Amino acid sequence: MHLDNRIEAFIAELENIIEELTEDSFASFKTAVVSKRLEKEKTPGETASRLFEEISHHRYQWQRNIELAKSVQALAKDEVLSVYKNFISANGQHRKKMASLVFGSQHENVVPFKENRVIITDPLKFKLSMPLFPCLM
Repeated sequence: MHLDNRIEAFIAELENIIEELTEDSFASFKTAVVSKRLEKEKTPGETASRLFEEISHHRYQWQRNIELAKSVQALAKDEVLSVYKNFISANGQHRKKMASLVFGSQHENVVPFKENRVIITDPLKFKLSMPLFPCLM
């Protein structure tokens, strides 16, 4: 539970971090992400690994890094803040959270999350029920 509390504290602080970013700092971060995405593979193995990942996930977006770089370059700070507020913030309208708790056989089975909890007994069935998990269908 301590780790979950620390993660939530970081998420709460993240809004301030984003808001306090200057336009120059934000542009610098974007440039770093774009550069990393457009970095050429150094070995044939890296290229094969990237392509095999596309094939194994049935996505076939061979130019994924280029498209992601274009998307990141077009991002505005306000858009990032909006995504944070809607999807990441504890008060976000569309926020979803998954916590995986594993207990030993001698441990009392205490589940601290009372509201909106779902106990998953069959992970594969749960994955298949998710709308963004097409690779197992």
